[in-house]
Amino acid sequence: MLDNNTAEKLREMKLGVMAAAFKKQLADQKMAQLSFEERFGLIVDAEWAARKSNRLLILDEWLLYDLREGDVREILEIVERRHKRASTIFCSQFDVGGWHEKLGEPTIADAICDRIVHDSYTLLVKGNESMRKHNGIQDEA
Repeated sequence: MLDNNTAEKLREMKLGVMAAAFKKQLADQKMAQLSFEERFGLIVDAEWAARKSNRLLILDEWLLYDLREGDVREILEIVERRHKRASTIFCSQFDVGGWHEKLGEPTIADAICDRIVHDSYTLLVKGNESMRKHNGIQDEA
């Protein structure tokens, strides 16, 4: 009973991963062999890792498809909120110079590109064949 109260309090404090790790430890009899400090460290590590991984946003196939006006505004909102606060990875088959035109409305495109391009790192992958073919991953038809 006390264990359920503890887990519920952790969830109320927005420590859901810690609550889940705590419950998982209670169900695993091997955990009883560890000291309090070791068990508590594992719980804290689980919460820390979850929070670190939640800070990354990857946009794969960036601008592969045409965007609607509402999509572009949502992207601006995302980019604005993350600007200089969190990392964002944009994976695209298109050169950065062509992004502005693909985003459409010039004012919003300027704002998005300004926040993405400045303070960024670019990794350019070139090749004459697709990565699927290069790595032996073929579509079976």
